[in-house]
Amino acid sequence: MARIDEKTREQRKERVWLKVRSSSNGIREAEIADELRMERRTVNNYLRELEIEGRIIKDGRLWYPAPWQETRLRPFELAPEEALTLYLGTRLLVKQHDKRNEPAETALLKVAQALRDDAGVGREIEQAARELAQRPIRQGYQPVFRNVVRAYIYRKKVRLSYKPLNWKEPFETLFSTYLIEPSLIGSAIYIIGHSSAPNALRAYKLGRIQSAELTAEGYVIPDDFPGLPILRNAWNIMTGEETIQVVLRFSPRVRERVEETIWHPSEQKFADPEKEGWLRWTAEIANTQDILPWIRSWGADCEVVGPEQLRKETEHHIRTAMKQYRIHTPGNTLDDRLLLLWGKTPKRNSDVYHPALYHLMDVAHVAQWLLGSRASSRWRRVLGNALNTSPDTLHEWLPFIIALHDLGKLSPLFQMLNDQQAQRLKNAGLEFPAVPKDDAPRHTVTGDYLLPSLFPEWPARFKEVLRAMIRGHHGTYPEISRSTQRFLHQKFQEADEWKALRARALTLLESVFLLKKPDAWPEPEN
Repeated sequence: MARIDEKTREQRKERVWLKVRSSSNGIREAEIADELRMERRTVNNYLRELEIEGRIIKDGRLWYPAPWQETRLRPFELAPEEALTLYLGTRLLVKQHDKRNEPAETALLKVAQALRDDAGVGREIEQAARELAQRPIRQGYQPVFRNVVRAYIYRKKVRLSYKPLNWKEPFETLFSTYLIEPSLIGSAIYIIGHSSAPNALRAYKLGRIQSAELTAEGYVIPDDFPGLPILRNAWNIMTGEETIQVVLRFSPRVRERVEETIWHPSEQKFADPEKEGWLRWTAEIANTQDILPWIRSWGADCEVVGPEQLRKETEHHIRTAMKQYRIHTPGNTLDDRLLLLWGKTPKRNSDVYHPALYHLMDVAHVAQWLLGSRASSRWRRVLGNALNTSPDTLHEWLPFIIALHDLGKLSPLFQMLNDQQAQRLKNAGLEFPAVPKDDAPRHTVTGDYLLPSLFPEWPARFKEVLRAMIRGHHGTYPEISRSTQRFLHQKFQEADEWKALRARALTLLESVFLLKKPDAWPEPEN
């Protein structure tokens, strides 16, 4: 197909624009193509260009003339020192953006031109624009940014497809933007306003918006919306009326650096009453989640004094980092961590627990006594006959086997069942799978699932008997449903530390209760 000249192209695009402008109730792309006798693809290209220019909008499948007239700023004059503040602002803008932003690039070049012509400066702003142009292009970000900003300027609702962090799928919502705010964390921009999905005030990160469509529906910012003061209690973006007092302690090494900056409007600084030379810092903030990265950035020079939950979260982060870098300290060895796992806990006071390893040892010790010479020989004869092995050597190895009855308790699926115990373990740095605890099978089923991989050399018939023992040691032999099998084989994923803890438990149990391995592991007939 021969290319048309630019003048003809602009005339055709103008005809498309006039057709949309005359259709106050909206018009479909196919209707425009039919009435103007143009190809659908050509019409679509013209419509997209007109949308980018801000002359039309799309709502659903219909195109409408934009319900506003383009806004232009009137000329204004700046003194040289005032103009230089624009340079500082542009530098912050470039540092803030981790993606290419063409409207920002154009604005920077216009500011640079004016400053160069009138004030003799501006070269650095052009460099900032070029630096911004080198940012990676994220598919779909430009139209999202453009439509969100236009919606805010012209007070039109925007239809968003938004995917929160760690969500598998986005959700749809109609959003009225009250405020656009840059974030100090993560090179991000947030929009704050009313979201129709929860019917509440929300802050959405611009980078998580999958798509944004302008609508013709207007909105008014409520009189009771405070504007920027809504962030007065926020450390960064997370807002709220109620505040939490954060108390930190800074070392003498960084004290002067902390004192020379105002970090939050509500902060107070004074000599720490408990540690000489240290600085005590307090602030009233709405949400502690925002402040965590800042606290961590100070490393060992910052200690969280309160609130308690923030201190625990910081301890958890440090313990996880120690585990990541394989740093072991007294109280943090593999044996120490193994003893953190609970086996029994009272229903009313879940802070108290009996370690799972000790419970396994308790049961094995009882078995050792019952199989010894001081107990009735009837136990040994019955078990020897059932296992098709000599009754005289059972005390040498069977207590170790019996200790495995609660093997399933040495797994995150059991340890997560008690909320207080699970939180204690999380604070210690243990990782849990992202599954609801209601989906976790009983520890008897988990133990049945884990056993075969731990002892591949054992005869199949012997393992079958032991798995039945593990599965039924509470008096019933539950059938493992297909959904449970799918869960264990497909969804159950645990951190390597859990496997290391089980392996260590088996080593300790073997050292105490496996006095001598049988010449051949038994193969019971029944």
